[in-house]
Amino acid sequence: MNRYLFSSSVIFVTLKKFRNHLITITLHGTGFMAVERQTARKVRIRDVVNGRWVKREGMEPSYAITFYGEKVSRLEVVGTVVSTFVSEDGKFRTITIDDSTETIRLKAFKPPEADISDESEARRVEKANRAFDILGGIKVGDIIDVIGMLREYNDEIYIIPEMAKRITVADELLFRLEVLEKVIGVKRTGEIISKLREKYSDDANIEEFIRKNCEKIKPYWLRLALNKSEEPVDDRAELRKQIMKIIEISDNGIPYKELLEKVKGQDADIEAVINDLLSEGVCYEPMPGVIKKI
Repeated sequence: MNRYLFSSSVIFVTLKKFRNHLITITLHGTGFMAVERQTARKVRIRDVVNGRWVKREGMEPSYAITFYGEKVSRLEVVGTVVSTFVSEDGKFRTITIDDSTETIRLKAFKPPEADISDESEARRVEKANRAFDILGGIKVGDIIDVIGMLREYNDEIYIIPEMAKRITVADELLFRLEVLEKVIGVKRTGEIISKLREKYSDDANIEEFIRKNCEKIKPYWLRLALNKSEEPVDDRAELRKQIMKIIEISDNGIPYKELLEKVKGQDADIEAVINDLLSEGVCYEPMPGVIKKI
């Protein structure tokens, strides 16, 4: 492998797209340090819009966690276009698609002219223009296959499209069957794991048993089911009680940073519980970064 030196501490370079994979390389000052492949997860729309949103900072992508434990930041969905919108100035487009489980919007903005001498800015503008152009040729009634990045703003989960193409009803049916196979497969794998826990206490033994004796269970289903089984619902309920107890004794609300320091748990889980409390109307933010019970 060739090695290169860069003054920047971290650089992300997109190499190419292959089917539903986005291949990237992370470069550090001493050369190639890691290779990351972001897969476009095939999902139903309801799996992500009703999932738990986890916000990440910096270059790490935010994602939705589905009810069957899949983390989705880049996705592939199929659905029928039910509405389109273009702003009066022609610089903002949206398309709403419905896959019979839920609806989701695809959004794209026409970016302002950029300084093409700035390579990162030029790439950003190129990507935004591509998304904007993708939505331009689609009309109501089209059945489309979409690959894109999942985003969230003002409690709405939406997609920034990378690709959208018209497909047939047969293609749509095949896609739905693929996703349904995964959902049912993960569910049944989880049921098998629950029974095996009566005999095995270690996940490694459970995994070995399933790989040897359950040929129809796909490795990816097994990984999802094992990860999900490590996060019992009771733990989330206990975390919620702990968070509410701290919030309730804070008359003027408590800063989010302070709450993270006082609560025992993973930051992502704490943030998810706080988002639930806000969306359910149990708590609100009297000012940015401060949580208070209503």
